[in-house]
Amino acid sequence: MVRRARKNLQGIPVGLRQGSIRNTDYQSGFFDAITCVGSFYLWDQPTECVDEIFRILKPGRSAYLFESYRDHDAQEFRHALAANVVKVAPWQRPLCGFAVKKLLRMTYRTEEFRRILDQTKFANSYGLTKVKLAGLPIWVRITLNKLQTEQTGSQLL
Repeated sequence: MVRRARKNLQGIPVGLRQGSIRNTDYQSGFFDAITCVGSFYLWDQPTECVDEIFRILKPGRSAYLFESYRDHDAQEFRHALAANVVKVAPWQRPLCGFAVKKLLRMTYRTEEFRRILDQTKFANSYGLTKVKLAGLPIWVRITLNKLQTEQTGSQLL
């Protein structure tokens, strides 16, 4: 993915790094925003990973995770998938459906996201919003808000 990103971002001054969100080497409060798309279900220790996001996010800022979820509306999904696959070559259409359905079997239900997030430092400051990406109603935007009053590295009185 880093190799592909370098190719896609050629000529744009960006720094790409590969690592694990579970334990980064960034300073506390380093990032203004954090985003992730489609990998939450792959995290071995999701509560620890989310707490690391909390640590490296600046107070008063937010992180946005876009993740597919298993308890979507199946009928709405079938209609949206049928509308999307007409845009690809006929021989690729069965593969598209197979790949998306396989992904959905591995992802969390919305209640599982809540159970995990309730165990993190974002427990009282997150939101889940169902959204469509690429026209598919199988996505949830998880907004993690690090409140301004939360300090990293010091105590609040």
